[in-house]
Amino acid sequence: MKIVVGVLIAVILVWVGLAVAVLVGRPSRTSVREAARFMPDVVRFVWSLARDRSVPRGARWRLYLAFFYSVQPINLIPDFVPVIGLADNLVITAWALRSAIRLAGPDVVGAHWTGGSGELETLYRLARLGTPPSTGRPSSTDD
Repeated sequence: MKIVVGVLIAVILVWVGLAVAVLVGRPSRTSVREAARFMPDVVRFVWSLARDRSVPRGARWRLYLAFFYSVQPINLIPDFVPVIGLADNLVITAWALRSAIRLAGPDVVGAHWTGGSGELETLYRLARLGTPPSTGRPSSTDD
């Protein structure tokens, strides 16, 4: 039972950390509601990318490593330490996501991204990857 509670708390803390990063890195024209819709798109994207056998094994392993590192309660800096307890989780997750996106390539990223192009642009900006590939989907800010 302690393990389940620990995993749940770690997932919530990483979710909150990602939310803060999204709110800080979002374009000024993006509302908080639109930024909140970004989070499920990222989770679906990471899960889809990690399960795709056409993605290089190294990229998939990085995503799995980031997930398991984030859900364990004891890591480099324990999660119960205020503020910096989440920092190592966010750094590992950002590293894994950035390197997985680079290894997968723009075509695979575009195929797995289910959100709008504006959200993909935000993901690329947060990961410091430059310009995202075109997904053919409109941005939710274009509504």
